Amino acid sequence: MCFSNLFKNLILISIVIGLTACTGATDEAVLTNSDGSSDKTSPSKPSNLRKLTNGTNSNSIAIEWDPSTDDTGVIGYIILRDGAPLTKTLSTNYIDENVSPETTYEYTVVAYDAANNTASSKRLTISNSLTKVSVTLNWTPPTLNTDSSALTNLNGYKIYYGRSKNNLTNTVDITNTGITEFVIENLSPNTLYYFSITAINSNKVESTQSNIVSINITG
Repeated sequence: MCFSNLFKNLILISIVIGLTACTGATDEAVLTNSDGSSDKTSPSKPSNLRKLTNGTNSNSIAIEWDPSTDDTGVIGYIILRDGAPLTKTLSTNYIDENVSPETTYEYTVVAYDAANNTASSKRLTISNSLTKVSVTLNWTPPTLNTDSSALTNLNGYKIYYGRSKNNLTNTVDITNTGITEFVIENLSPNTLYYFSITAINSNKVESTQSNIVSINITG
């Protein structure tokens, strides 16, 4: 007995990409007051500078901080990356969309008032490193043999995957027939992968492969 075309809907469910970040409470950046006005009181320092999960991936880094206060009012914030000014903003968050994966960046936020008095946050170091890439596959179990008789001796599955649809050299054996979802881990970022699955009965007869799904896993 053999199987053929038993799977019609191998589905890519999700991609999980992990990013690591670390914070460094190092010396603060300094911008000097160039205004000649009588206001010499600096704003309070922007505090709790932190990385945001939403908006952060291998191509962008999102940061947020607690607002500063000032006796005459804070006008805005200057965002510095690696000591160089990036932009000014009125809000207390910023998304840097010009970053590269596997790169470490250092951010500082400087509050300023109308008299150009400034106060700097502590520096935040973010390592934009991809530490984990995984894909979740989901499928519908087969119920029939090729002769349309009921499949009563399903014994497991085998997942095939690789970087070429004609060369799926990596395999995963699944002996639990109750499983219809599986996570493939430790995949390389920024790589195109192909996936397929077969069913195996108790006689060790393997079906033909399901449809092939592909995903370009970008970090």
